[in-house]
Amino acid sequence: GDTLEPAKNGETKTIATVSQGKNIILDLSGHVISATLKTNGSTYELAQVIRNEGTLTIKDTSEGETGSISSSTNYGCTASIRNDGEDSSLTIESGKISSAGGNAIRNQNGDLTINGGQIITTGQFASFDNGTAAIHNRGDAIINNGNFSTEYQAPVWYGAGTDNSTTVINGGTFNSKNSGVDIQGNDGIAHGLAAPEDVRQGRSGQQGSQRLFNLTFGQLDPVNLDVAGFFDFLRP
Repeated sequence: GDTLEPAKNGETKTIATVSQGKNIILDLSGHVISATLKTNGSTYELAQVIRNEGTLTIKDTSEGETGSISSSTNYGCTASIRNDGEDSSLTIESGKISSAGGNAIRNQNGDLTINGGQIITTGQFASFDNGTAAIHNRGDAIINNGNFSTEYQAPVWYGAGTDNSTTVINGGTFNSKNSGVDIQGNDGIAHGLAAPEDVRQGRSGQQGSQRLFNLTFGQLDPVNLDVAGFFDFLRP
């Protein structure tokens, strides 16, 4: 994959950005998209493999679902996919999203729906309790299915973004090799879990509250793209 050097202040370093107003369905079809993200405490929010500010659905129709989006990074909370902004909507249907050293997916004030796939992180970042969480949610997330696995931190971490966050878990398999915590929260609301004791609460987290919301997927008809078409479509 490509190597992304540290971004300058105000600059976003990504392989691909789905801008606001675009509606894309990306079929990985067994292909691999990967990058090494070299970041630090000032630039980690500006570097990711894919940044979504519009509407993006990711799936993998290959036999065995071998398609993947991955990154390796030297700084926790750097994400392979960053869903950013109140108008952003990201849906994961299938495929593998992973990070070595950071988050697989960070949802920052957007809408995130996960219906399947493998969401995996490895490595440890001791400075933050969410640095290598598979899902780092600071928006509204619905998890219906999927396999979520981490090495040291919680598979799902939630906290407040610009506004409060909501995490709804209807299904899925969650495993953390060393932390023993499946769901961890700070500010925010989580509900839909099979048992309240499955949630290890943070400083001001709440569990069991009923805060429902509707996801907005945009008004444009989606554009169905394979990996090559995806980059061609986004090229200026």
